[in-house]
Amino acid sequence: MKDFLKEYAPALLVALPPLFLVACLALFTLDFPYLDQWEFVPLLQKSHEGALGFGDFWAQHNEHRPAFPRAVMLGLAYASDWDVRWEIATNLLLAFALFTFLFSSMRRTARGRGGTRWLAPLLSLLVFSLGQWENWFLGWQLQLFMNLLAVVLGFWIVATSEGRWHWLAGAMLMGVLATYSFANGLLFWPLGLLGILVLPAENKRKRAARAACWALVSATVTASYLWDYQPPGYHPSTNLVFENPDAYMLYILKYMGAPLAGFSELGAAIAGAVGCTAFLSLAVWAIVKRPLPWPMLLFLIGLAGYAIGSAKLTGLGRLGFGSEQAMSPRYVTFADLLWIANLGLGCVFVATSPKPLRTVAGAFVLCVAALVFATSLHGAYRWTERYHYRIEARDELLHGDEFDLLRRIHPEPEKIIERRPFLRRHGLSIFGSNTG
Repeated sequence: MKDFLKEYAPALLVALPPLFLVACLALFTLDFPYLDQWEFVPLLQKSHEGALGFGDFWAQHNEHRPAFPRAVMLGLAYASDWDVRWEIATNLLLAFALFTFLFSSMRRTARGRGGTRWLAPLLSLLVFSLGQWENWFLGWQLQLFMNLLAVVLGFWIVATSEGRWHWLAGAMLMGVLATYSFANGLLFWPLGLLGILVLPAENKRKRAARAACWALVSATVTASYLWDYQPPGYHPSTNLVFENPDAYMLYILKYMGAPLAGFSELGAAIAGAVGCTAFLSLAVWAIVKRPLPWPMLLFLIGLAGYAIGSAKLTGLGRLGFGSEQAMSPRYVTFADLLWIANLGLGCVFVATSPKPLRTVAGAFVLCVAALVFATSLHGAYRWTERYHYRIEARDELLHGDEFDLLRRIHPEPEKIIERRPFLRRHGLSIFGSNTG
């Protein structure tokens, strides 16, 4: 029995987080649109009227321009009569693709260095954590998963391109996909440029040419994104960052620590400080000792840089809502990248360290895993609360106009009443099987 557990325990632990997630999705997924999904109805309506244009995809949603997610969601809507559960299934598939790619690349690069036995279980725990429950249960959050997968693939291509122009073009395409999926994608361009500049090159002239090409494409994409950009009116002033830098730093730390302590603001701030310190220490150690190939090290640094940059960018626009807003479960998907980078660097550090240090590192890893697991359970509990709160409004959505109940589905119930006749007329979403 002991040998069996030793041999198969990692594989079993890899399967548990996605199985738990799938079980929660099967039991507690709403079958009707809610929150931001109601902002997709005008696009559906224009599509049915044959009036859909490029501008409808390029248009802002808050500070984002989710052109590619809108296109995917429109295709899913046509295939399913807008069964929003198809969007959630797509999010799950994107997460599986992300996990598979991260594990494959990290394991392949670290092969022969040891310390990777528990890489897959810990990576699975992070990627499939219900700490990010808002993103799992709201199909509209497809934009975050598309952004994240594009960013991860893009950084990998930059890190392993070895100066090949067609690879560089592929990375740029990933950057366009990331940018026009979620606003954080704008961070991909300066981070990618930094990667190009520090990568070894056969000569400085060719590296300068690649950097210049990247900078030109970056400027073009960014300018197109900002063209006619309107800051959301409800966002607080960005000046608060400069007026209260301590609160801004606290916001960033809570953002980064939420994957481990989504149930406690103080715990998240402490976890964020520990996570950032651990990354800086491991990154310096890896740069000095070079236990990893340079492309893999650059890739992991890019992931962590994107997570920290996302925290800074989000805090810039939302600090006025209070530092507790950094605990939003939708941000956990981005903050996870810091801990994934720590995991990749930590595996190699443990494998190359003396036994006493490996014991300490192992205890730290177990503590991190326990916290992520607790946050996942807390996220599942929080979602089930909201599920039961919203499911009570389902009948009202089908047949009634009571604002207090409809407000559980969207903060502006008048939008539901205005847009619901279109869904009913075309038999979309739950109206396809519940009207006659």
